Amino acid sequence: MLALMEALKENSETLKEVFVHDNWIKQEAVHKVVELLFRARKLEKLNISDSDMGNDSVLLVIRALKESPVA
Repeated sequence: MLALMEALKENSETLKEVFVHDNWIKQEAVHKVVELLFRARKLEKLNISDSDMGNDSVLLVIRALKESPVA
């Protein structure tokens, strides 16, 4: 998952939709999701449901959604 999130982050400027639901997104990958949110200015849909992130990671993503240009 880490390599996938890194690749998405590197190509984030053109992304409109990201669906990585039903995959485990653990600590390092969560940081890549946050970085993606700050870079993906055209992002319209993000599905990270059923990703087994844990509460702390979910809070990081929520904070990033609030502060990112996407929000």
